Amino acid sequence: MAELHEALACLRPKEFSDVPTDNLQAFLPDILSKAELIANSVPEAPNGTPYESSQRTRTEQQPATGAKDLTISRVRRPPPAPEHEALQKAWGKPVKLSNSDAATGMSVFKMAGKDRHGAWFARTSVHEGLDFEKWKRAMKREFPESLEVQGGPGEGNVRGIGGDQRLEDITVEGIGQLQVYQLSAQFPGPTSPREFITLLITSDNCLTEASKVGDSIPRHHMVVSIPVSHPDAPPRANMVRGYYESIEMIREIPMNDGNPETNPVEWIMITRSDPGGGIPRFMVERNVPSSIVQDAVKFLNWACARDDGADAAPTTEKDEAAKLTNAHDNGRNLSMVESNGITAGVGTSIADMPSHQRHMSHRTAETDTSLQLQRTQSISFSSSSSSDESFASAEQFTTAREGFPNDTSIPTPSTLSQQSLPMADDSPHHKAFQKIEEKKEQLKLKLEQAREKRDMDVQNESSKTEREMQKAAEKHEKEKRKQETKYQKEIRKLEERRAKETRKLLARQQKEDDKSQLTKAQRERDEYKQQADSLEQENRLLKNQIGELQQENTALVSRLGRTEEGIKILKSVRENRTRASSRASGSSGKSSKSMRGSKGSSESAGTLGRSGTAQF
Repeated sequence: MAELHEALACLRPKEFSDVPTDNLQAFLPDILSKAELIANSVPEAPNGTPYESSQRTRTEQQPATGAKDLTISRVRRPPPAPEHEALQKAWGKPVKLSNSDAATGMSVFKMAGKDRHGAWFARTSVHEGLDFEKWKRAMKREFPESLEVQGGPGEGNVRGIGGDQRLEDITVEGIGQLQVYQLSAQFPGPTSPREFITLLITSDNCLTEASKVGDSIPRHHMVVSIPVSHPDAPPRANMVRGYYESIEMIREIPMNDGNPETNPVEWIMITRSDPGGGIPRFMVERNVPSSIVQDAVKFLNWACARDDGADAAPTTEKDEAAKLTNAHDNGRNLSMVESNGITAGVGTSIADMPSHQRHMSHRTAETDTSLQLQRTQSISFSSSSSSDESFASAEQFTTAREGFPNDTSIPTPSTLSQQSLPMADDSPHHKAFQKIEEKKEQLKLKLEQAREKRDMDVQNESSKTEREMQKAAEKHEKEKRKQETKYQKEIRKLEERRAKETRKLLARQQKEDDKSQLTKAQRERDEYKQQADSLEQENRLLKNQIGELQQENTALVSRLGRTEEGIKILKSVRENRTRASSRASGSSGKSSKSMRGSKGSSESAGTLGRSGTAQF
C-alpha cells in the first residue's frame, strides 16, 4: 500500500513558487496520473451489478429536480487495472452511516494516514437522473458562481466554502486548467471564520488505459485541490488559515442502449482537512463521514436546480450592455464568468442594499436621463434570471434612447427607490418602471425573509453547536477521568505485581541459598564420614598390629628375662624410667624407686615384660 500513500503525498501543501508554471505540461500530468490511481483505489459502492449485465435503474425520463429525486443506480463500472484494484484493500469496509445518510446511496470509507496528518476519507456513489454534461458544468461553476456574490466569509457557497478571489488562471492545452482560489467559510457556532488558499487542477482527459470501460475511456471530469501559499494572499485578520486536500471525479458508466445522457454517473471524492485553530483532530474526524454526505446532497440539490440556459454565451448586444454596466459600477470586482454577462438574477434586485453587499453595488442617482437609461439597459441584460417584462422594458429603453430627446423628468430605477412613479402617466416607460419597482420590492421582501430565516438558522445552529461542543467537552473530560482512573489502577496493579515478583524472587533466592547450604553440609558430612570410616579402619589395623607386637614383645621379654643379658637390659630400662619419673614427680619418684628396688627377682620378669611393652 506504500504506492497509494506515495501518491497521496502529492496533495500536501505547497508554495506557489514551487509550482513550475513554465513547465505545466510535465507538472499537471504527473499530478493527474497520481489522482487517477487514488480515485481507482476507492472500492465500488456495495450491492451493485456489472455494467455488462445490468440495465438502467431509473425508469423516469424526466431529469431529477433534487437529490431526493435522483435514482441510486446499481450499475457498476468494470474493475480498473490490477495494480490499481489491489490498492482497494487499504480502505477496508465502509463506515457505518446514519439511516438518513445511508438512504442517499453513498458509501464512505476511512483510511489511516501514514504521515501523521490525519486520516483520509473517501466517498463513492452511482446516480441516475442528472446527466453527465450538466453535472460537469455544475462542478465547473461552483466556485465561479460564489465569486459573483460579495459579502461575509463563505457568502454564496454551495457546499460551505465560497470563493473570494481568483489569484491564478492558466489553461494548458490538451491537459487541463490550473487555478488558484482564495476561499473562505463561516462555520456555525462560536468559531472564527476560516480561509483556504487552494490550487485547483481540473481536467476532462486525464484518465488512462487503466480506467478503460470496454474498449474506450469514458467521459470524466476530475478536480484536484491542493493547499498552497500564494504571495498575493497573505493571512487575513480575524480569520484562521485552514487546509484541505481533495480529489473529486465524476465519470460516466456507458450503457449499450438508450440515450447516452441517461447513463449512470459515478461520483468519487477523497479528502482530508485541517480547519486550524487548535480543534482536536478526533472532533474533526468524528463528523467527517456525515459532513461529506450532507455536502454532497447540497451540491446535488443545487446542480439539479440549476438552469443551464444561464450558462449560454451572451450575444454581442448583451456584451455591450454588460460593458456599459461595468463602466458605471463603483468598485465592482468581476470574475471571468461575470465578464461574459452571467450574473445572478437577485444581484440586480438588491443592488441598492448596502447592508448586504453583492456584485451589483449601490449606484448613485444621476440626473442624466441618457446615462440612466444605459445603466438600466445593462442591468436588464446582465441579469441571468430577468423576466420577459424586464427584457421588453430594456428594448423599450433602447428605443426611447434613440427616438426621444434627453428629458431629466423621466424617472429611473435609481430615483424610483426615493419617489413613487406618477400614476397619471400611462406611458409604456412608466409602466415598465413600475413593474421593475414592484419586482424589486418583492425581491427585497423575500430577501428580508430569507435573512431572518438565515439568522434564526444560524442562531439555532450556534446554540446547537455550543451544546454539542459542551457535551463533547464533558464527554472528553469524563473519558479523560476514566482513562486517568484506569491508568492509576493499572499502575497500582503493576506496582503490586512488581512487589509480588520481588518477594517471589527473594524467596526463590533464599530457597536456593538454603538448598546450597544444605547440599554443602551434606557433602561435608559425607566427606567427614568417609574420613571417619577410613580412620576407624586404620585404627583397627593399628590395634591388630599393636596386639601382634605386644605378643611378640612379651615372648621376647620372657626369653630375655631368663638370661643375664636380659636382666641387665631390664635394669637399664628401669633406671631410665626412674630418672624420667623423678624429673616429673620429684621426691615421690625416689621413694617409689626404692620400693621397686626392694622387690625380689621373682617380679623382675613381669616388670621387664611391662617395661618392654611400654618401651616398644
